[in-house]
Amino acid sequence: MVKEGVGTLAYHEALAYIYKQNKAAFYARLSRSPYQLTDDVVKDIYHQGIVILVQKIQQNKIMEQSIPAYLWGICHHLYLQYRDKQIRSEINKTKYTVEQSQGHEEGIVEAQLLDESYRQLVDQLFKSIGEKCRTILLMRQMHFSYREIAQKLNPDSPSSDTVIRVMAGRCVKKLIRLVEEQPELKKQIEELLT
Repeated sequence: MVKEGVGTLAYHEALAYIYKQNKAAFYARLSRSPYQLTDDVVKDIYHQGIVILVQKIQQNKIMEQSIPAYLWGICHHLYLQYRDKQIRSEINKTKYTVEQSQGHEEGIVEAQLLDESYRQLVDQLFKSIGEKCRTILLMRQMHFSYREIAQKLNPDSPSSDTVIRVMAGRCVKKLIRLVEEQPELKKQIEELLT
């Protein structure tokens, strides 16, 4: 196995073999749908994946698993991080960040929501659930991780990911309950969605 002899010639040859053996399949897989990444991004993700794989091997964190499957899991996770970063970058370009939206009555909805009546309805709902829920749901909509939300809500003493995940679930339930308790609001939503 690659774990033995870290730094030896056999170790480097084994890593080179793993790199070459999996490269074509990974490039092909990351270049097609749903990924559709540029060659440079695919190359970066694959190289980062190899670096992480090497670190895991050196830390003895990889057992007798299939190395290609383990490497694919790493690369897929890196792709998800890249995608979320791209989505946040697009949202920031449209000037809809949490800091800007908190002081504005109608600024909490992504720029993609073009219909003004829909925007007003969503703003009304978000006002009704409270500032903390509004921030959590808005940040989740913008693909922030639970850890990032925890740090944003309380930078001095951030909550755990699990606490924020539970809070987000409660906020969604609160929104659903709010809509169900107000037949007029439910009717407006149904009209907008049909």
